[in-house]
Amino acid sequence: MAQEIKNVIVVGASGNLGPHVVSALLGSKKFGVAVLTRTNSNKAFQQGVTVVKTDYSPAHLEAALKGYDAVVSTIAGAAVGEQKKIIDAAAKAGVKRFLPSEFGSNTTNKYANDLVPVFSRKVQIVEYLKATASANPNFSWTALVTGPFFDRSLKNGVLGFDIKNKKAVIYDQGSRLFTTTILNTVGTGVVSVLTNLEATKNKYVFIGSLTTSQNAILAALEKAVGGSWTTEKTTGYGEVVADREKLAKGESTIIRPMITAATYTEGTGSNFAVDEKLWNSELQLPLGDLDALVKWIGCCHSSPRARNAPSTGGNIPSAISTISTTVTGPPPTHRSSRHSLRPSHHHHHPHPHAPPRTRINTPLLPAPSIVGPTPQPWTPSRLSLERTSFFDTRVSGQATVWGALRLAAEALRSGDVRLAQGIVDAAGLTVPSGRLEEGSYDERGGFYALEGWVVGEPMNLVRGGEEEMELEDGDADGDGDVGSGKGEGGDVEDAGGGEGEEEEGLVRRVKGKNALVGEGDSVKVKIRLSDRGGPDLKVSVGREQSVRILIRSIIEAGELSTKKNIKLAYMGRILKENESLTRQGWKEGHVVNAMVFGG
Repeated sequence: MAQEIKNVIVVGASGNLGPHVVSALLGSKKFGVAVLTRTNSNKAFQQGVTVVKTDYSPAHLEAALKGYDAVVSTIAGAAVGEQKKIIDAAAKAGVKRFLPSEFGSNTTNKYANDLVPVFSRKVQIVEYLKATASANPNFSWTALVTGPFFDRSLKNGVLGFDIKNKKAVIYDQGSRLFTTTILNTVGTGVVSVLTNLEATKNKYVFIGSLTTSQNAILAALEKAVGGSWTTEKTTGYGEVVADREKLAKGESTIIRPMITAATYTEGTGSNFAVDEKLWNSELQLPLGDLDALVKWIGCCHSSPRARNAPSTGGNIPSAISTISTTVTGPPPTHRSSRHSLRPSHHHHHPHPHAPPRTRINTPLLPAPSIVGPTPQPWTPSRLSLERTSFFDTRVSGQATVWGALRLAAEALRSGDVRLAQGIVDAAGLTVPSGRLEEGSYDERGGFYALEGWVVGEPMNLVRGGEEEMELEDGDADGDGDVGSGKGEGGDVEDAGGGEGEEEEGLVRRVKGKNALVGEGDSVKVKIRLSDRGGPDLKVSVGREQSVRILIRSIIEAGELSTKKNIKLAYMGRILKENESLTRQGWKEGHVVNAMVFGG
């Protein structure tokens, strides 16, 4: 059948799954890709994505979806019911295929629906899609069922494994098989559905990376992480019953562990290879290797040992490289109180032995809007202090790299993915998953990972009064502006310029040479530019002149485009542009690193 889907729009693209779906659609080079956001949203997305804004009123939605052949919804479970108005608008706009936010458990199984009341929300949406398709012959749907997201769920403890503390909660005997999918394969599955329209029309489609058991995962973890594990036994059905009682009392945080318990309960249809038809072969989605996946996820992301000892390095295991470009996973979004992995406070130590040339470098993804909870609820001001403390207490790795990561995290939090990417590139970092909180590598193979709350907002953030709000809206880390040097809202392209008139009186040319002098004696500064191998640049500046003035001189002396962005770092700290070098501890003769990006 001739290709019918040319333009695809994704709803919920900034969540946990959405970025992977967008990346897969872009990577296929088969579609025009857009994302739907609210009118007042300022979120940034990958290069090549069209951002379509709407106020979500029926007329506005219909207009926004005009010209798109397919809608992929990856919205959060709590908002699943909101899809009805999107479906109505899609049908009126002439959309051919709608993929609802079904991704997860087998909601076609009646016993599973009886056990987990919230599954009814997804069932109702598919029934609504069926009715819409019946009334509109050109409209169709596909519900993609994936089971739990293996990479994210294993790291977050959702599957019952606490990798950091080597503890496991085993349901029943641990031998029940269930199907699970890594996030990137979910994205690839979406692409496959949209290129196999007739076969997947008006159907539930079940895919998976693995069909495995808790016992098999535990054995793989013991090999990958090492050491002895402590296990606790429970029953799937018993946990579901207890969780239902808590849910009835209004404890909504129990939904995730309830779904996990149901996955391990007999008769809930979680083994797609037996209970349903597994579509991997038809959609050309290869299965993965459990040991290779667990080794990568367990050693390189969740385990403190992985950050303190030599490891295989975070490369994609060859046994699973055919599944997707990279094995990745967004940061945590929800962790149950019963089987959660709390954010760690250990220092992150680089991996010295991983060969950097073999790693895939993925473009940065937008920062998650919400990440997993902090150990205790924090106010915005406390969060600001903790973020500052995080970077100030790094004791291993290159100080200049930590400084670049601090700046990149600030850029991501402000929604400027382009600036963050430029900073990361200038620092020579490789980010296999596209997420700084998942880890990055310097040019020596050193490994660096950020806590989720350094990049995103923790789900248990406690908002106070106006004072707290002002702190959050301001420059949280106290390191000056992230970008233009013009304050918030400044043009990134003007970085290195854009300074105020108050400094113009301090500047004068000396005999046509590339030197700027002003307050105090002139000193020569040795500048090491990130965009070239050498030699170092020597630039003159007044002792009391600001770093901003020095940056202007660097642009001239280095014959750089005025569109280039420059950030200076010294002793691992990003220098404030409104203060002089000497006031920030610089000693004559010491090298100042200049990160050059953009333009």
